[in-house]
Amino acid sequence: MLKTDACAALAAIMVVSNAHSELLAWAQRALSPLNVIGREGAVPSDAAQNSEPKPNGCRPGKPRREAAKLDVAAYQARRIAQRDADDERLIEAMRLAPGASIREWGGALGKSRTAIVQGLHRLRDAGRIERDGGNWALAPVQGAATAAAPRWIEPLSGARVARHAADGRVRGELTMMASSPA
Repeated sequence: MLKTDACAALAAIMVVSNAHSELLAWAQRALSPLNVIGREGAVPSDAAQNSEPKPNGCRPGKPRREAAKLDVAAYQARRIAQRDADDERLIEAMRLAPGASIREWGGALGKSRTAIVQGLHRLRDAGRIERDGGNWALAPVQGAATAAAPRWIEPLSGARVARHAADGRVRGELTMMASSPA
């Protein structure tokens, strides 16, 4: 009916404008290049002050704030350092309470059960702890005293020494000559 009767359309606009005057005032402020303050004068709106077009092609508006540049390497280094510190604290908690449960270790460290389990798996993969049956335990420390010495450090036996000297004499003759008085 509003499309065909201009009088009815005008009456509908008046009813809507009376009922929603704050919406019309907002639209006027937003779309007008000048904000009217009282009758004394006009103050330019933000749109009129910033006449540069926006990158997305919309009407001019407030300037965009630059996004903070993230230093990903520094962030990852901080995360790894914190994770390593948490793992050391977990080892200390295991040393102090070896028979405790995962939840007890988490409560002592202020970490969730999931974080403690992930730490336990990292430490197991690094060989610092082991799973003994259903319990987690610290792995025995393997120092220099318990490790076998490499083969290249063992003293040589005389089995691989040449029997003949460079001048053709037999080894037994050399030792006898050195021991006999001259």
